[in-house]
Amino acid sequence: MIHFKLKTVLVIFILSFASLIFIGCEGCSRYGVRNRAIQDGADYSESEIILSDQNDQAENIGNASNSSSSNLSLQELFKKYNSAVFIIYTSDGENTLQGSGFFISSDGIGVSNYHVFKGTKRGAEVIKLESGEELKITEVIVADEENDFIIFKVKPFGKTNYIKRAASLPEIGDEVFAIGNPEGLEHTLSKGIISGYRGKNKGLIQTTTAITHGSSGGPLLNMNGDVIGITSGGIGEANLNFAVNINLLNDYFPIPINSDLNESTGQKFYPIKKFVDGDTFWIDNGTEKGEKIRFIGVDTPESRKTFNKEVGYYGKEAKNYVENLLRGKKVRLEYDVDGYDQYGRTLAYIYLEDGTFLNAKLIKEGYAKVMTVPPNVKYADLFVKLQKEARENKKGLWKIPMN
Repeated sequence: MIHFKLKTVLVIFILSFASLIFIGCEGCSRYGVRNRAIQDGADYSESEIILSDQNDQAENIGNASNSSSSNLSLQELFKKYNSAVFIIYTSDGENTLQGSGFFISSDGIGVSNYHVFKGTKRGAEVIKLESGEELKITEVIVADEENDFIIFKVKPFGKTNYIKRAASLPEIGDEVFAIGNPEGLEHTLSKGIISGYRGKNKGLIQTTTAITHGSSGGPLLNMNGDVIGITSGGIGEANLNFAVNINLLNDYFPIPINSDLNESTGQKFYPIKKFVDGDTFWIDNGTEKGEKIRFIGVDTPESRKTFNKEVGYYGKEAKNYVENLLRGKKVRLEYDVDGYDQYGRTLAYIYLEDGTFLNAKLIKEGYAKVMTVPPNVKYADLFVKLQKEARENKKGLWKIPMN
């Protein structure tokens, strides 16, 4: 962030102890990048593999044009992903502050450092795109102060250019580059190498890539054009700069990779990990936690009582029906415009290997009602038609409950 007031005495202190002072942004010193970097004192000589095989990686959202660009030059990579990076203007009520951020999906999901927003007024922030368009944040999905990252949603005018997350981290010595907005100089390109992996669970990536005032929250990318970290700040004049490991986001938005390729169709299918209720379940995507999936366009009754909800009529039947259909099976996911809901669940249309369209089947058999949430309306007309038929035939939850 740009706002950084220094008195004369402090200037002298910095000149005397330059190696201990952060230069990345005001928030970097506040959020202890240095302390986090030396938590375990380890100097890792090999990179951590996040995912098993880059060739198996499937994007949560987006299109084929955003695949890895290993044959592109640095100049070409910059041109391709420059528009995925934006400036963030915030305010603490007195001063206008500035940081960076970038999109990780085509439907306006953005990422930055938590400290870029710390102490600022909610609703005062402005997201300025390369095109000059200014957007507002519509919701904060995750705010992780400890690991210094924030995931939020904006409402774009169309699909946003975005940067795909890397399938693996570079090795020490590999070249990387960053795009940021140092001192308000929009979309500045800088290049360096990976110097090490630091902190708890290698949560910080050390790099020689320059990360200065205003660049906090921007992307650190490998030479394929995949993001590996969120630039955080630097220490002194020793060319020590740090980025938050992008792998920390996987608990919230994991990259689905643990799938089997159907030989006849070439489509990827994912094993079921566990069930939640009739319209929500987890798949095994190769991460320890897995990925939580929410059916698009349908809503099943509650199958269990919570602090604010009662068990709904036909809720347990709907859950049992879905479990019986999916147990021991694998599913294919199809996406729409919005890839995630407000709870961070992946929104998808679900298909079995035999081609069964589960979203439609639930409605047709009366286990779910239509729930249309724009802009995910690809099959809305079909769902309404199937619900009308189920209702007329008094199927499932459209039966008259017995008292």
